[in-house]
Amino acid sequence: MKKQESFIPETIKHYLIKLCQKAFGIFLVFLSLFFTISLLSFTQTDNSFTTASTFQIKNLCGKIGSNYAKFMYELLGLTSFLTNYFLYIFGRYFIKKSYLKYSYKKISIYMILSTIFLSLNLSYLSNIIFRTSPTQTGLGGLTGLIIKSDLKDILTTLNLSPYFQIILVLLSIALNILTLYYALNMDKNSIIYIREKSIELYIKTLNFIQ
Repeated sequence: MKKQESFIPETIKHYLIKLCQKAFGIFLVFLSLFFTISLLSFTQTDNSFTTASTFQIKNLCGKIGSNYAKFMYELLGLTSFLTNYFLYIFGRYFIKKSYLKYSYKKISIYMILSTIFLSLNLSYLSNIIFRTSPTQTGLGGLTGLIIKSDLKDILTTLNLSPYFQIILVLLSIALNILTLYYALNMDKNSIIYIREKSIELYIKTLNFIQ
């Protein structure tokens, strides 16, 4: 039986698919920008799904931005900014497939891991360095608090030394750096560039102080 030919030629179909992918990618990039502005303009007195307020919403992205910022700060804390950047990376990927330096699956896994590790590390920082945070769940959000609490319970159950917790924190930071390397779609050239700029900034700061 002869295969029925498609009404739309393959070249046009391929072009339309690529056009839709690029349009979706642009949408994700703008969405990441919208969400980032929402987080930056977050105000605790803004009306949201957990806060009833008669004050005028100050969030630059309105009620949607206010609810998004409240939810993300409660869930992930400052890690929310990282998830917005992940959204940007995926947006760039749909605009230009060659943008990803590693496989889609590999980056997705490392994005999840880096989000978990960063939430945990920020949760520890809430107690050690910072005393204030956007919400009551701390800098690492509810995710960081739960993981930190579970780790503490495990250490208590195993009757391990409190100093072992410091080792776990250092290990978590090391794993966070490793996972971020892939999650942020970075290559060796990017690392070298960041290192050189960091050294340059450090030298300029010393010269300014002196």
